[in-house]
Amino acid sequence: MRSVDNFQHLFDIVPTTVNGIILCQGNFTLMTDDLPTVIRHFGNQQKIFFVHLRDVIGQPEKFQETFHDNGKTGMHACLEAHRDIGFDGSLRPRSCTNYGWRRQRQAKLFFNWSTFCPWLY
Repeated sequence: MRSVDNFQHLFDIVPTTVNGIILCQGNFTLMTDDLPTVIRHFGNQQKIFFVHLRDVIGQPEKFQETFHDNGKTGMHACLEAHRDIGFDGSLRPRSCTNYGWRRQRQAKLFFNWSTFCPWLY
């Protein structure tokens, strides 16, 4: 799906507590210019089950992953939005390159919300 409206439509036609999203901030930032508002929108419905902290540059048809502070996603504003909705699930940060290492050797890190962002409390 390629729009915030499409995700909302899915939630509207299948209204169940087990219907939710992995909110990949990189993908969703390609759908909107105001990702914190989208986070609050879905978060207030309790539809965000997992967060992938990621940033991208480009357009939906052609984009590239970038470092968290190099894309158009305001990472701090997004983290504040997650805090504001009371998100207590897992956050998975992602860096954009593999620094020459093989992908299977990269660390796949998961963080508890309060561990990753204690300054927001």
